[in-house]
Amino acid sequence: MGETPEDILSRYPQEKPVCLNYKTVREDILALISENRELKRQASENGILITDVRIRRTYQETRLKALASVTVNNDLAVHDIKVIEGPERLFVAMPSRKDDAGVFRDIAHPITQQARALLESAVLTAYHEYLSEKENSMPASLQNNEEDGTDDKTITAEMA
Repeated sequence: MGETPEDILSRYPQEKPVCLNYKTVREDILALISENRELKRQASENGILITDVRIRRTYQETRLKALASVTVNNDLAVHDIKVIEGPERLFVAMPSRKDDAGVFRDIAHPITQQARALLESAVLTAYHEYLSEKENSMPASLQNNEEDGTDDKTITAEMA
């Protein structure tokens, strides 16, 4: 059977990271993982399953925190999904373009609340896992001295 949230978190150091409240981040990640599992169960009953999430690029000094790509049912890829820092929490914005009237319109988007919740949970879980993995792989001497705040490395979080 699948890993428990505790199994996933046990792979990461139990030390308090710099500039983050470790207990809060840990609780948030556990909640996202649990929510993601429940949403995946519901979605599989309804025929949708997010099979892959890739964090394509991250940003540090802007409200835009990451760009992601999502694969649905191993059949459809959606690129340029944004992770944005809102006033109260991170949220996911779908790819969009400006129409002739200057209004931004989504190019692709979930139709149901369940599908939207599943997509947001999967992307945010992959984003948090990416940040944890990036922090754990960075030498301690560089953790506070990142050059430009961006990263072009692609990481895959298997969601199936």
